[in-house]
Amino acid sequence: MTLIDYHNQFWQLDEEKHFTQAETRLYFYLLYLWNSTGRKEWFECKTSMIEHYADVNPMTLTRCRKSLKDRKLLDFKQGSAKGKYHYYCLR
Repeated sequence: MTLIDYHNQFWQLDEEKHFTQAETRLYFYLLYLWNSTGRKEWFECKTSMIEHYADVNPMTLTRCRKSLKDRKLLDFKQGSAKGKYHYYCLR
């Protein structure tokens, strides 16, 4: 999918059931990361960096990730060991 396809998919789903401001901010920050890392299927990012730039606290990040995953906009995998970053995949 292209960057525009991801934008359009998000707003179509938002028309059905609105995303929260935090979910919207998280999604578009992850979309930015995906684009800036060469549009790889899976990309990694430090959780504290996402919390900072998406302006969410750890509990909100966990809730928003689950919500976006439940609505099939993203998938994520936790790092396999201490110090390993989470991996994200846009759907």
